Amino acid sequence: MSENTLVGLAALGIPLLAAAYLMLRRQAAIFRMVVAMVLIGLGYLTATGAISDIGAKIVGDATTPVVIEPTTPAAPTPVNEVAPTAAPTPDTQTPSTPAPGTQMNDTPAAADPAATAPGEPPPALDDAAPAQAPIESPAEAPASGEETRPAEPAPVTP
Repeated sequence: MSENTLVGLAALGIPLLAAAYLMLRRQAAIFRMVVAMVLIGLGYLTATGAISDIGAKIVGDATTPVVIEPTTPAAPTPVNEVAPTAAPTPDTQTPSTPAPGTQMNDTPAAADPAATAPGEPPPALDDAAPAQAPIESPAEAPASGEETRPAEPAPVTP
């Protein structure tokens, strides 16, 4: 055992065992259980190297332990990941609602950031999203003075 390990064991073990003895000397079974737990804890800290680090800090050893971390290869970039693009300027944005009497084109516009480059697969569609009902434009809504009648219900046959 190195000097740092012995200093670390003494620095942690002696105060813990002294406090357990002072508090639990009349209850022998509980004192023995606390001693066993302290020994297991000190054994774990010794096995992981933490005790020698604690001892080095106490002694004031200038050498710090070298931690060698395993290198892992960088994860490859997913094929479906879209590279970030710059935000479109106001003059290149497509209107969100069409002018009255016109229809929206189903193909994405060139300035649309969700548009895919030629040769790339299109992004996956989310099947879980519910379909939205068409929005009624104010021009199609009845005038404030007009009333609308509900449709007649279908006759019920016995």
